[in-house]
Parts: sequence; C-alpha cells; structure tokens
Amino acid sequence: MKDFSIAQICQALPLVAGVLGQRYGVEVTIGGTTAYTDGKRINLPSLPVECDEVLMHLIRGYTDHESAHIRHTNFELIKGKRLSDLEKNILNIFEDWRVECELSKQYIGCKNNFAWLVDYYFNKDIDLCSKQNNDAKLIVNYILLKVRSFTVAEVGVHAEKLRQFLEPHFSKVLTEIDKIILNMKANIDSTEDCLKYAKKVSALLRKLIKSDPESKTTKKQLEKLLKAKSGDLPKDFAGEIQGELEAKAPNHSSSLVQSSRTVENKAKAFDSEMLSKGNTTANQLRSYFCNLLQAKDLQRSRESNYGHKINAKNLAKAPFCSKLFLKDAEKIKTNTAVHLLLDCSLSMRDDIELASLSCYSIAKAIHGLNNISVGVTAFPVFVPESSDNYVVNVSQILKHDERMHNNFNIKVCGSTPMGAALWSVLQTFYQRRENRKIIFIITDGESDEIDNVKLALKAAEKLNIEVYGIGIKDTHIKDILPQNSKIINKLTDLTPTIKELLKQSLI
Repeated sequence: MKDFSIAQICQALPLVAGVLGQRYGVEVTIGGTTAYTDGKRINLPSLPVECDEVLMHLIRGYTDHESAHIRHTNFELIKGKRLSDLEKNILNIFEDWRVECELSKQYIGCKNNFAWLVDYYFNKDIDLCSKQNNDAKLIVNYILLKVRSFTVAEVGVHAEKLRQFLEPHFSKVLTEIDKIILNMKANIDSTEDCLKYAKKVSALLRKLIKSDPESKTTKKQLEKLLKAKSGDLPKDFAGEIQGELEAKAPNHSSSLVQSSRTVENKAKAFDSEMLSKGNTTANQLRSYFCNLLQAKDLQRSRESNYGHKINAKNLAKAPFCSKLFLKDAEKIKTNTAVHLLLDCSLSMRDDIELASLSCYSIAKAIHGLNNISVGVTAFPVFVPESSDNYVVNVSQILKHDERMHNNFNIKVCGSTPMGAALWSVLQTFYQRRENRKIIFIITDGESDEIDNVKLALKAAEKLNIEVYGIGIKDTHIKDILPQNSKIINKLTDLTPTIKELLKQSLI
C-alpha cells in the first residue's frame, strides 16, 4: 500500500473519519447538522472538507471520546436505572474519565488527544465575579475540574481556586467529596463502579442535609442541588464538543461534505435470462482483459554483458562486442484494485437492468484475474435520523476478495447522493495495498450534490486514484468526468466502451 502523508489525509475530513473509525472498530459517518452517537455509530455534522488545526483536534478528540464509550460503557446498565439528573451528571463525569483511560491504554495516541481537549476546555480561568459562593451547583463544577485534573495537572489550579471560593459555605461537603473522588480514582473498573460513586455523592448530600447542615442557607442550597435539572448543571464533556462542532458547520452547502454508512446487501439474484446476458458480456470483457494480461506477462530478452544464456547472434562479433548474453527484461507486476459505484436512484427505474447488468459484467470479468481485486457498492438508501438530519446509506454488493455471486438485482430508491457514496468508497479504498486503484461510477443522472462530488474527486486525484464514468443513456456524467467517461445505450455497447475508455490503462 502506498504511504500517504498525514497532510494528504487530513486535507479531507471523510478520510480522517474513515481512518478513526477503522482504528477503533466503529462506524463514523458525516452528515446533517448534529454530532451524536447511537451507541454503535458516531456521526459528525457536515463540515468543511479542509480542516484547520483546532477543528481537526476536535474531530479526533470527539471520535476518540465517543469510541471509548462505545467500547467500554455498559449502556444497558444505565438504561435500567432510575437516576436523578444530578446523579446522571456526576456519573458522566466519572465515566468519561474512566473510558478515556481505558482507550488510552490500548491506543497511546488517544492520551494526547484527550489531554488536548481537557486543556482546551478546562485549563482556563473561571469567572467567579458573577457567581455566588453559596451556590451549591458549583460543587458539580468543582467535581468536574478535580477529575479532569487527573488528565491535565494544570487544571487542578482552577479546581483549587473554585474550592477556596466555595469553602466558606461548603467546607465539610468538599472535604467528603474529595475523599469520594480519590477512592473513585483508585477503585473504578466499570460503569457500575462509576454509578456506585455517583450515588455516594448524592447520598453524602442527603446525609449532610439531615444530620449536620452547616447553615440554613447551605441546607437549602444542597436541597436545590439534589433537585437540580440537567439544564442547571455543567454540560457534559461530549456535549461541549458537539456544540462546537455543530457551530463550525458552514452555512453554504458548497463548503460541506457528507459521507455515508454501509448496510447489508439486500439485492436479489438475477433470473436465468439476466444472468445469461451478464455472463455473455462478462466473457467478452474477460477475453479482452486476459489478452492484455498475456501481452503484459511476455518477457522480452535484452542483450547484456553477463548472464547464463548465450546470445548466439552476437557470437561472431565476440572480438568486437561484449554483449554476448541474453537477460530477461524486468517484469512489471500487475497489482490493481477496481471498485464499481452503482447508482440505483429512482431516476434509474427504467434503466436499472442495464446498469446492474453492466456492473455485474465488469465485476465478473475482472474477478479472479491474477493480482486484480474488484468490489461493488450501490447507492442510495435514506434513513431519517431527525427532521433536519439524515444519513445516506450504501450497500456493498460485492466486497473485495469476496467470492463472486450474482446478487446484483437491485431495487431503485431515493435521489442521487453521488458525493456521499464516493466519499464512503474512498474512506476504505485508498487504504488498500494495491499500487493502482480505479473507481468506475455507473450512473444515469446528475448528482444532488455536485460540489460534494467535485471535492471527493479532488481528494481521489491527490491520492492517485483514477475515476472513470459510465453514463447509462445520459450525458450528465461528462459534467464531472469530461475526459474519463463514456455513454452506453445497450448492454452490447459495454465491451467496446470499456476498451475505448480504458485502452490499456487497467493493466
């Protein structure tokens, strides 16, 4: 696999998301206006394709943080508990720190990402002039800063400053909370442990209210704290990052990128008639590709000053010619990955058979050839997430290195989010080991998001990925690939079109 520089990868947000998702074994998608996780997938809002340093740190930190929860948090345990908003908030503080520590043990780089985030959000002076030192809700801010000082020691200075501010009214409360925090630091191994210590804090507050209130004002403030709603408590760490990521989303769609997520292949097998047509075309294409390979594999000999094979033609010239041997020319090894991106939008309803058969024929022809890998992705399927946020779904019809099949009978749906689908392919395709990578886009119409498509094509070019287009009875593909696209109107056009389009570039 070619080694791409960090700068090349970081120039394209979806590629960063793809790398992070693969690293942690979670799915990272980009789209809509909000950042969130559903416990299995992390979604980033549509953002500028090119990121500045701060935005890149936020993306990496947020992905690391949510990946840590997906891998190490017991969500079922939390769902089954009736907790007050205060207990939920403190649980989040403890659990955030715990899962970050767990992920940092597995991935050393995460430790630096988390340290950057903590320094960015918490290593700053607290404005206490506008606050009252008898406000018990500030106790939760103290707990947050105290726990975060375990990651960045400098945050402890701000925690201590807040502690001194609160001591006149909450000295005993803070002393007991410090003990709980230190015990928590030394003894938590699970979500259940974090929940136990969060409940210890609320139990401590109730105990002090009943047995030893420091004053009537303190008692009332502690009672308010126990009844506090989430909006009155510090925003959780992930919420802080989510808000900033969402705020950085541009207002103009031309600056946005969107990727997609992969879902199960639900395409059906071709019937016997369609299969026969596809196989006939595939055999024609395969013959063409095999002839190219055979020509490429021929090793021509060259004259040499040394070797094991005598050049009989030059023996008579021995007194005057030193090149008396024949040496095999160096053979260039074929090493190519091909990926077909098939548009199955509603506009293809009349031509989906031609498109799917074309896709199958190319895949069938290439599949099994020495040192050439092929994969197929179809798009789109939409899954609404909220009124203003959706994710484009793609289906992997044929995975690279998967055994060939004929489940290419695809149903049409949705519009033409070609950009999101192309980004989805690029996220993993550019990381393949083959020296040469080629993408075919098979479509009949204009993309919904032409700017997103152009950004993806620009990224592909920087990564030395060749992109070709096959238009199905439509010329819109030439708007984005004017030099590298051809149009077909029937299946018999496919073989001559491929020959003309690629010439010998595939091999």
